[in-house]
Amino acid sequence: MSKSVSSVPEGYHSVTPYLIIEGASKALDYYVKAFAATEVMRMPGPGGRIGRNASRSPLRSTTFSSNPAG
Repeated sequence: MSKSVSSVPEGYHSVTPYLIIEGASKALDYYVKAFAATEVMRMPGPGGRIGRNASRSPLRSTTFSSNPAG
């Protein structure tokens, strides 16, 4: 018999926000300070911009964010 596979990865909810914002690095620092989030990853881009980052709140919610392209 085959195992069932979940469409939602372990540790994620059914909806995971991905925010494209100016100042994504500052936003991540804010989430860590204001919500006691944990920085999961940070992929720096050119000029101090963020290609992608992720944070996880104490309630296990994950948020992704990045600077706009260009």
